[in-house]
Amino acid sequence: MKKYLPALLLLVVTACTNYNEEELYGKPAAPCQITTATYLTDVKPILQRNCYTCHASAIKEGGVILDSYEEVKHQAGHHLMAVINHEPGHPQMPKGGEKLPACDIAKIQKWVDAGMLNN
Repeated sequence: MKKYLPALLLLVVTACTNYNEEELYGKPAAPCQITTATYLTDVKPILQRNCYTCHASAIKEGGVILDSYEEVKHQAGHHLMAVINHEPGHPQMPKGGEKLPACDIAKIQKWVDAGMLNN
C-alpha cells in the first residue's frame, strides 16, 4: 500500500485541479472577416504601425516610401505582397520583425484585389 500512496495522492491532486483555458492562454483571436478593405481605414493604418519607421518620406530605407497613396499603390503593384508574405526571393518585411498578422495581410490583399483605390 505504501508504494501506491504517492501515485494515489498525485491522482487525487491532479483530479481536483481546475484549469481555465482562457486564463492560461488568453482569449482566442477574433476571426478575421473581411468583406471590403479601403486605403484610408485599413491599409494606411497597417503601414503606419509597421512600415513608417523605415519607409517614410524622410527616411526612405532601401529607396522604398510607403507614406503616400501613390507610392503604396506603386509598391503594391510590384513586390509589396511578396515582401509582407515572406515569399522566397524577396526581403522579409518588417525587417528583423515578425510577419504581419494574417488579418492585416488579408486586408492589404483585399485592397489590391479591389483595384488599389484611393478610398
